Amino acid sequence: MSLLEESSSTTTKSANSNNQDDKSEKSESISIVKPKDTIDENDLIELESQSTANICADETNLEQQGYRFYRQKPVSLSPFCLYRAEIPSSLNQQNQSIVCKIISLDTDFIRTREKENFLANSIRIIRFVCGYNRSEARHKMFIHVYEIFKIDTKIYIFMEERTASHTILHMIKHHTKFTQSEGRKWIQLICDAIRFLHLHGIAHRSIKLEMILIPTTNSQEPKLFGLNRSVFYIDRINSNQIIQQKREIRSFNNYHLPPESFRDTYYNPALADIWSIGVLLVAIHTKRYVFNVKSKIDFNQQWKKFVKKHKINPIIANLLDGIFLNNPCERSTLKSIMEHEYFHVPEDRIEAVVDQNVSNEKRSLNSVNDNTNNPKSMEMKQSIEFSKSKLHQQRSANESNTDTSLKSQIINLDKDDAKR
Repeated sequence: MSLLEESSSTTTKSANSNNQDDKSEKSESISIVKPKDTIDENDLIELESQSTANICADETNLEQQGYRFYRQKPVSLSPFCLYRAEIPSSLNQQNQSIVCKIISLDTDFIRTREKENFLANSIRIIRFVCGYNRSEARHKMFIHVYEIFKIDTKIYIFMEERTASHTILHMIKHHTKFTQSEGRKWIQLICDAIRFLHLHGIAHRSIKLEMILIPTTNSQEPKLFGLNRSVFYIDRINSNQIIQQKREIRSFNNYHLPPESFRDTYYNPALADIWSIGVLLVAIHTKRYVFNVKSKIDFNQQWKKFVKKHKINPIIANLLDGIFLNNPCERSTLKSIMEHEYFHVPEDRIEAVVDQNVSNEKRSLNSVNDNTNNPKSMEMKQSIEFSKSKLHQQRSANESNTDTSLKSQIINLDKDDAKR
């Protein structure tokens, strides 16, 4: 039994924070790697012994240690500054392209508690998970990090560069085509990566479209970013108690989080990761966000309306029904998700369901277009167009406050795109 499955019967405790104001399917199938149920004791020791950022006096001191980056060669300036960089040759024997990501502690963290957690916990998690002092990351879904420094109020992360890649959010926004089989493979890899984290008592907390980098070629693996918000959710010192997190802000940036994370209570971040995987699956399958976290409509009701409107594939809907449960203790476990038939059936069994009403309307329009000189056909075409217009107006009026399409929220998420 994994640590996650044990969480519902484990004593819980509150997360410490100094910021009290933060209450707030062809016949191919995918084989699932059997999850490992135990953890190497040496891994636990190494995880616990990870240090935080290496303190440096200034950037000159970085160069003296063999680390340098080039401000005149920026790879990206938003949301983080990313520059071409070099590290000691002894650490880069495979001659990888290196970049340095600079994070400002003053401007890149809105909430004090997030900054404090990053400095005290997330950096240690990144060091362990991303293979500091190793030749590669501990899991193939994570980028390899070589070293992390702190100079005043800035964090410098030297890591391997991922080229010719786009986030899933970028792919959907720019109408990049991908198959349901490809999407399923991404979900499988993400589930395995989260299983790895949970086994080590780590919750990701930021499983979102903009945190998953998909290569444009088959020579590289997808990568999962977002460990800046990761936390330890198991306290190994105090009888493996669950370390719960304080409530989150109802913001579109938190579209991936479950209902319990917005209540005036604490929540289990590992069980929140399960919910986030479901939100990710819906977005990949339908190109839409499933929930509007700012809406006052209950999440369960939002899910029922979404399924009725968007015709989710029955197999996928069955999987999601076990994930989108308001009671986190009743939610599917990661193990049961990875064993679901969704990962085993042929691709044609998981294709998106076409709305029959839309199909009939398209056939009617095609028939009309083939008889454009027929007065009756013209009259029929005008009638259909009028009906479509009225339907559009009605939908717009009914959904103005709860629209969950990717397009409708694109402005809200642009600042998160490629945050990694």
